[in-house]
Amino acid sequence: MTGNFERLVQFSPSPVALTERSGKVIATSHAFQSLLRLTPESAQGVNIDTLATWPASEPHWSHATGEASPRISDVTLWRSDGETRRARATAVTLSGPDGSGCVMHHYVPANGEWTPQSLRPLANTIDLQAFAMDATLEGMAILRNESYVYMNTAHAHMYGWEPAELIGL
Repeated sequence: MTGNFERLVQFSPSPVALTERSGKVIATSHAFQSLLRLTPESAQGVNIDTLATWPASEPHWSHATGEASPRISDVTLWRSDGETRRARATAVTLSGPDGSGCVMHHYVPANGEWTPQSLRPLANTIDLQAFAMDATLEGMAILRNESYVYMNTAHAHMYGWEPAELIGL
């Protein structure tokens, strides 16, 4: 079940981690790796609790396991160099029809703490995502506020347009 989610996470432009219900990291996005200064290998298999600390007063991310509603809290992210970053974390369980599941962890800056310098590696991630979208034969698009931001040619051609004609609509 986690295979499709792993591919989604790996090409996400946002800092995202996918874990087993136990907290063991299965996959991370390039943005997550850049933010925490990790290599894909160093993130794989560690417990998410060693990378992100939830406040003792808040329900832990693992309480999202088995629930439909996500857990949201401000957390501390631990970088490989020992520095920390504050983030707003969302953890939600993704369950398969057979009861198997995993937990998706998504992070955004808390109180605008992330600087342009710390987010610069995200630009490379967006390029990777666009490359992956262009390489598929299926129609794919990215929308922001219900307007097209990016799409591959297959998506535009499904509607009889060229991509440049749909951007911003």
